[in-house]
This record gives sequence, structure tokens and C-alpha cells, in this order.
Amino acid sequence: MAHGKARIWIDDASLEFVARKDDGPEVTAAREAIQKQYDRMDEAGNAGRWDEILAVALPDARSGSAVMRIPIAQQIEQMKKMAASGARLTGKTEVVAVTLAGGEATVRIRGVTTMTKGGIPRRYEGTNRDVWVLRDGAWRLKDSTIVSGREVIAELDEAAAKRVAAAIAAKAVPLRTAEAGGLATISRRLERRWAARDWWRSARPRTATREIFQMKHRMLEHLVKEKGFTVFAIEANWPESQTADRYIKTGEGDPRQL
Repeated sequence: MAHGKARIWIDDASLEFVARKDDGPEVTAAREAIQKQYDRMDEAGNAGRWDEILAVALPDARSGSAVMRIPIAQQIEQMKKMAASGARLTGKTEVVAVTLAGGEATVRIRGVTTMTKGGIPRRYEGTNRDVWVLRDGAWRLKDSTIVSGREVIAELDEAAAKRVAAAIAAKAVPLRTAEAGGLATISRRLERRWAARDWWRSARPRTATREIFQMKHRMLEHLVKEKGFTVFAIEANWPESQTADRYIKTGEGDPRQL
């Protein structure tokens, strides 16, 4: 989380050599047993029997990305809420590779999940790096880390693409420019939408799209100068955000360099 130089304190450290096995009968047996556990979890999840998944994991098992992790029990509660809202989740998990070391198995998996809500299916593909431990003759999930993930977008045929384009055209608000400084070109339709708002939320289809951020700049300019907005929040890296906040409040730093 450090931006630039930082001091780090380490309470203790140790090194241990652990033999690793990537193939052989022992690895094959572990792979087959762990695949059965994934099959068991997939079957339980597809049927909505979420609590059965907890029986496969250790009580203190955690999951998430490399920077944000939660107990698997909490993740299961989130799944239950999604199901209660009308979403149906189905998935299939495939073990890609297994490495044994010191009584633990590091497992690379590939998964496909489909979430259907309101009759509309959305398909996701991803990979995880999971850690399993052998307890009382059975493999139990200890940790699950997301490595990659993406939504699989189905290709549209020409007729469907035209219907989508027509729907967008019916709702779209035409703008002459996305550049900031063009307050006079804000359309009356957009102005009416903003008129009665105490807060405004801006989403984006893709993170690294220049025009989207230009438009955010332009909307922020309008909301501050014309509507008196004084608070701005954004999903961003914490250290850089602190530096930007310090510049806004005190004038310290170089905003161009930032």
C-alpha cells in the first residue's frame, strides 16, 4: 500500500526447505480426490445447498483476491443472498494442476460459472489457486485465491446488434464534446436529470477509456460550479488518493506529476 519509499517492520522470519512433488502416484491420487471434492461443492452449489460446501472447507478457510480476503462462510452467506434475490448460480470446476508440499496441496483450477437472473444468463470464466490440507483422511479446503476472471460475452448477430443500437439511440443524450470546459453544451435533457439530485453516481463500461474519464471530468466540473457539490468519491488506489486529497485541501504537491 506504500506510494514511494516506506519503512517496513518485521517481527520474525524463518526459512524452511519443503520438498515439492508435481507428479507421481501420490500427486495423481491427491488430484483425483480433490477433484471429487470440487464436484461435490459444484453439485451442492448448483442445487442451492450452500451449507454443504462448508463441510468441505476448514472452519477458518478464506477466499478472495490477493488484496481482499473474507471467510468462506461469509462468502456462502453472500451466495445465499444472491439466490434469495432471484439469481441462480451454476458452475463447473476443473483441476488443472496439483503440487504437494509439506502436507498441503496447492491446486490450480479453472472454473465456469453461469448466473441467471430475470431469465438472462451471464457466463464467467476464471482461474484460482487453492490450498488444500489432508485432515482425518479427507482433503479440506484451506484457502482460495482468485487469479483471473472475465465475463464471456456472447456474440450478437446482425439483427440483434441493430436492436441494441436502436435501444441505445432511443435513450442516449447527444453531446457535442466530452471535453471539460464545455458547460454550455450540457443538454437540457441531462440538466433535468441532474436538477433534483443531492448525489450523483457515475458508472463506466471500461476502466481505461479516455472519453469516459473526460466525461467524468466534465460532469464533475458542472456539478461543482453549477450545483454546489463539495464531496467527490472514487474507487482508486489508497496512497495516490491520499496524495490527491492532500493537494486539493492544502495545495501541496504537483497535480500533473500525480
